[in-house]
Amino acid sequence: MSLSSPRVVAVRNGQVQPSGSWLYVWLDVQGGGIAYVGGSGFDPELRGYLHVKSEDPELGRARATVPHYDERDFDVLAFELPDGVD
Repeated sequence: MSLSSPRVVAVRNGQVQPSGSWLYVWLDVQGGGIAYVGGSGFDPELRGYLHVKSEDPELGRARATVPHYDERDFDVLAFELPDGVD
């Protein structure tokens, strides 16, 4: 097992700052179809968590828009985008 350098998560004035750009695709494990596509400046694990746990539809978009999200299984493919890509 190799040790890595610590990752810095910047919190400024009470707000976590984005640390990159990600494009992610939610694939339905059973049916194989695309259930959701999104982008974020935050880690895909954090966004995935917020998608299914937040009752705010702006944060919990999968929860708000994907039918029966809580009865289905998904694999989320996350792609880190290079700097400068909107």
